Amino acid sequence: MLDFIKNFQSEDISLKKVRNPDISVFKELTGKEGFKHLATYEVSSKRNRLYLCVAQYQVYFPNRYKLESPYKTDYYLYGFLRLDDSIGKVFMRPETTADKITELFKKQELDFSNHKIFSRKYYLLASDHRKVSEKFSTRVLDALSSIDTVLLECNLKRFLFSIDEKPATEESFFKLIELGLVLDKSLNKPQIMWVEKYISYIQKEKQDITLYKRQLLPTAFAAA
Repeated sequence: MLDFIKNFQSEDISLKKVRNPDISVFKELTGKEGFKHLATYEVSSKRNRLYLCVAQYQVYFPNRYKLESPYKTDYYLYGFLRLDDSIGKVFMRPETTADKITELFKKQELDFSNHKIFSRKYYLLASDHRKVSEKFSTRVLDALSSIDTVLLECNLKRFLFSIDEKPATEESFFKLIELGLVLDKSLNKPQIMWVEKYISYIQKEKQDITLYKRQLLPTAFAAA
Protein backbone atom coordinates (compact mmCIF):
# COMPACT_ATOMS: atom_id res chain seq x y z
CA MET A 1 0.00 0.00 0.00
CA LEU A 2 2.83 2.39 0.80
CA ASP A 3 4.34 1.86 -2.66
CA PHE A 4 0.98 2.63 -4.28
CA ILE A 5 0.68 5.92 -2.36
CA LYS A 6 4.30 6.92 -3.03
CA ASN A 7 3.93 6.34 -6.78
CA PHE A 8 0.44 7.82 -7.10
CA GLN A 9 0.03 10.45 -9.84
CA SER A 10 -3.01 12.40 -10.97
CA GLU A 11 -3.86 15.50 -12.99
CA ASP A 12 -6.65 16.43 -10.58
CA ILE A 13 -4.93 16.13 -7.21
CA SER A 14 -1.36 16.45 -5.94
CA LEU A 15 0.19 14.32 -3.23
CA LYS A 16 3.31 15.15 -1.23
CA LYS A 17 4.82 13.75 1.94
CA VAL A 18 4.79 16.10 4.96
CA ARG A 19 5.51 16.01 8.68
CA ASN A 20 3.16 13.91 10.79
CA PRO A 21 0.54 15.99 12.62
CA ASP A 22 -0.16 15.08 16.24
CA ILE A 23 -3.15 12.73 16.18
CA SER A 24 -2.58 11.25 19.64
CA VAL A 25 -5.51 13.28 21.03
CA PHE A 26 -7.94 11.12 19.06
CA LYS A 27 -8.18 8.33 21.60
CA GLU A 28 -11.15 6.52 20.07
CA LEU A 29 -9.65 6.17 16.59
CA THR A 30 -5.97 5.72 17.44
CA GLY A 31 -6.21 3.73 20.68
CA LYS A 32 -5.38 0.46 18.94
CA GLU A 33 -2.93 -2.24 20.01
CA GLY A 34 0.54 -1.36 18.71
CA PHE A 35 -0.69 1.77 16.88
CA LYS A 36 2.05 3.50 14.84
CA HIS A 37 1.64 6.64 12.74
CA LEU A 38 3.98 5.89 9.85
CA ALA A 39 3.58 8.71 7.33
CA THR A 40 1.42 11.66 6.26
CA TYR A 41 0.70 13.01 2.77
CA GLU A 42 -0.82 16.37 1.90
CA VAL A 43 -3.58 15.95 -0.68
CA SER A 44 -4.44 19.11 -2.65
CA SER A 45 -7.16 19.64 -5.23
CA LYS A 46 -7.63 23.16 -6.59
CA ARG A 47 -8.85 25.04 -3.50
CA ASN A 48 -9.21 22.15 -1.08
CA ARG A 49 -6.76 20.21 1.03
CA LEU A 50 -6.60 17.34 3.50
CA TYR A 51 -3.93 15.10 5.01
CA LEU A 52 -3.76 11.37 4.46
CA CYS A 53 -2.30 9.53 7.46
CA VAL A 54 -0.89 6.02 7.07
CA ALA A 55 -0.83 3.94 10.24
CA GLN A 56 -0.20 0.40 11.42
CA TYR A 57 -1.74 -1.50 14.30
CA GLN A 58 -2.41 -5.05 15.43
CA VAL A 59 -5.76 -6.82 15.19
CA TYR A 60 -6.46 -10.00 17.13
CA PHE A 61 -7.89 -12.95 15.18
CA PRO A 62 -8.65 -16.04 17.31
CA ASN A 63 -6.65 -18.97 15.98
CA ARG A 64 -8.29 -22.27 16.81
CA TYR A 65 -5.28 -24.45 16.06
CA LYS A 66 -2.60 -21.96 17.21
CA LEU A 67 -0.44 -22.68 14.18
CA GLU A 68 0.44 -19.01 13.82
CA SER A 69 0.24 -15.77 15.77
CA PRO A 70 -3.35 -14.56 16.34
CA TYR A 71 -2.20 -10.96 15.82
CA LYS A 72 -2.17 -9.47 12.32
CA THR A 73 -0.50 -6.15 11.51
CA ASP A 74 -1.58 -4.16 8.47
CA TYR A 75 -1.79 -0.65 7.01
CA TYR A 76 -4.76 1.61 7.75
CA LEU A 77 -5.71 5.02 6.33
CA TYR A 78 -7.04 8.10 8.13
CA GLY A 79 -8.03 11.52 6.84
CA PHE A 80 -6.95 14.55 8.87
CA LEU A 81 -8.25 18.13 8.57
CA ARG A 82 -7.36 21.39 10.28
CA LEU A 83 -10.56 23.42 10.69
CA ASP A 84 -10.82 27.19 10.37
CA ASP A 85 -13.22 27.33 13.32
CA SER A 86 -13.58 25.12 16.37
CA ILE A 87 -16.70 22.94 16.51
CA GLY A 88 -15.93 21.52 19.94
CA LYS A 89 -15.53 17.80 20.54
CA VAL A 90 -17.32 15.35 18.26
CA PHE A 91 -17.42 11.58 17.97
CA MET A 92 -19.33 9.65 15.30
CA ARG A 93 -19.70 5.96 14.47
CA PRO A 94 -22.31 3.70 12.86
CA GLU A 95 -25.38 3.47 15.08
CA THR A 96 -26.09 0.14 16.78
CA THR A 97 -29.29 -1.40 18.13
CA ALA A 98 -27.99 -0.76 21.65
CA ASP A 99 -27.63 2.95 20.80
CA LYS A 100 -31.25 3.11 19.63
CA ILE A 101 -32.50 1.48 22.84
CA THR A 102 -30.36 3.76 25.04
CA GLU A 103 -31.74 6.83 23.25
CA LEU A 104 -35.28 5.83 24.29
CA PHE A 105 -34.35 6.44 27.92
CA LYS A 106 -31.59 9.05 27.73
CA LYS A 107 -31.23 11.43 24.82
CA GLN A 108 -27.55 12.13 24.10
CA GLU A 109 -26.88 12.04 20.38
CA LEU A 110 -27.32 14.84 17.88
CA ASP A 111 -29.94 14.01 15.24
CA PHE A 112 -30.61 15.97 12.07
CA SER A 113 -34.34 16.32 11.41
CA ASN A 114 -33.59 17.44 7.84
CA HIS A 115 -31.60 14.27 7.09
CA LYS A 116 -33.33 11.10 8.28
CA ILE A 117 -30.94 8.77 6.43
CA PHE A 118 -27.90 10.14 8.27
CA SER A 119 -29.70 10.07 11.62
CA ARG A 120 -30.65 6.41 11.11
CA LYS A 121 -27.14 5.38 10.06
CA TYR A 122 -24.93 7.22 12.52
CA TYR A 123 -24.57 7.84 16.22
CA LEU A 124 -23.08 11.33 16.72
CA LEU A 125 -22.09 12.92 20.01
CA ALA A 126 -21.13 16.61 20.14
CA SER A 127 -20.17 19.00 22.92
CA ASP A 128 -21.65 21.93 20.97
CA HIS A 129 -24.82 20.93 19.12
CA ARG A 130 -25.35 24.38 17.62
CA LYS A 131 -21.93 24.65 15.98
CA VAL A 132 -22.02 21.11 14.61
CA SER A 133 -25.55 21.61 13.26
CA GLU A 134 -24.39 24.75 11.45
CA LYS A 135 -21.23 23.18 10.00
CA PHE A 136 -22.69 19.80 9.02
CA SER A 137 -24.53 21.00 5.93
CA THR A 138 -26.68 18.81 3.70
CA ARG A 139 -23.62 18.29 1.50
CA VAL A 140 -21.63 16.93 4.47
CA LEU A 141 -24.49 14.70 5.64
CA ASP A 142 -25.00 13.37 2.10
CA ALA A 143 -21.29 12.52 1.78
CA LEU A 144 -21.19 10.75 5.15
CA SER A 145 -24.42 8.89 4.47
CA SER A 146 -23.10 7.56 1.15
CA ILE A 147 -20.73 5.33 3.19
CA ASP A 148 -21.98 2.97 5.89
CA THR A 149 -18.91 2.66 8.09
CA VAL A 150 -17.39 6.12 8.66
CA LEU A 151 -15.69 6.81 11.99
CA LEU A 152 -14.77 10.37 12.92
CA GLU A 153 -13.50 12.31 15.87
CA CYS A 154 -13.03 16.05 16.26
CA ASN A 155 -11.05 17.86 18.91
CA LEU A 156 -11.75 21.60 18.60
CA LYS A 157 -10.01 22.50 15.30
CA ARG A 158 -8.56 19.08 14.50
CA PHE A 159 -10.59 16.49 12.68
CA LEU A 160 -9.71 12.80 12.10
CA PHE A 161 -11.79 10.25 10.19
CA SER A 162 -11.67 6.86 8.49
CA ILE A 163 -14.14 5.13 6.18
CA ASP A 164 -13.91 1.76 7.96
CA GLU A 165 -11.69 -0.33 10.21
CA LYS A 166 -10.45 -2.62 7.46
CA PRO A 167 -6.87 -2.74 6.08
CA ALA A 168 -6.12 -0.11 3.43
CA THR A 169 -6.87 -0.85 -0.23
CA GLU A 170 -6.71 1.24 -3.40
CA GLU A 171 -10.50 1.57 -3.27
CA SER A 172 -10.46 2.86 0.32
CA PHE A 173 -7.65 5.27 -0.64
CA PHE A 174 -9.83 6.95 -3.28
CA LYS A 175 -12.98 6.90 -1.13
CA LEU A 176 -11.16 8.53 1.78
CA ILE A 177 -9.76 11.31 -0.43
CA GLU A 178 -13.14 11.94 -2.05
CA LEU A 179 -14.85 12.21 1.33
CA GLY A 180 -12.04 14.34 2.77
CA LEU A 181 -12.17 16.90 -0.04
CA VAL A 182 -15.95 17.23 0.38
CA LEU A 183 -15.54 17.73 4.13
CA ASP A 184 -12.80 20.33 3.67
CA LYS A 185 -14.86 22.22 1.08
CA SER A 186 -17.88 22.29 3.39
CA LEU A 187 -16.19 22.85 6.76
CA ASN A 188 -13.43 25.28 5.72
CA LYS A 189 -13.00 28.37 3.59
CA PRO A 190 -11.43 27.79 0.15
CA GLN A 191 -7.63 27.84 -0.01
CA ILE A 192 -6.47 30.93 -1.95
CA MET A 193 -3.75 29.96 -4.41
CA TRP A 194 -0.67 32.17 -4.86
CA VAL A 195 -1.83 33.36 -8.31
CA GLU A 196 -5.09 34.62 -6.83
CA LYS A 197 -3.18 36.29 -3.99
CA TYR A 198 -0.96 38.04 -6.55
CA ILE A 199 -3.97 39.25 -8.57
CA SER A 200 -5.60 40.51 -5.37
CA TYR A 201 -2.38 42.33 -4.47
CA ILE A 202 -2.19 44.04 -7.91
CA GLN A 203 -5.83 45.11 -7.70
CA LYS A 204 -5.26 46.60 -4.26
CA GLU A 205 -2.17 48.46 -5.54
CA LYS A 206 -4.22 49.94 -8.38
CA GLN A 207 -6.91 51.05 -5.95
CA ASP A 208 -4.31 52.68 -3.69
CA ILE A 209 -2.73 54.55 -6.64
CA THR A 210 -6.14 55.76 -7.85
CA LEU A 211 -7.02 56.96 -4.36
CA TYR A 212 -3.65 58.72 -4.06
CA LYS A 213 -4.19 60.57 -7.37
CA ARG A 214 -7.65 61.71 -6.32
CA GLN A 215 -6.25 63.09 -3.09
CA LEU A 216 -3.16 64.65 -4.72
CA LEU A 217 -4.72 66.43 -7.72
CA PRO A 218 -7.01 68.83 -5.80
CA THR A 219 -4.06 69.78 -3.57
CA ALA A 220 -1.85 70.46 -6.62
CA PHE A 221 -4.46 72.69 -8.30
CA ALA A 222 -5.01 74.61 -5.08
CA ALA A 223 -1.28 75.28 -4.76
CA ALA A 224 -1.12 76.57 -8.35
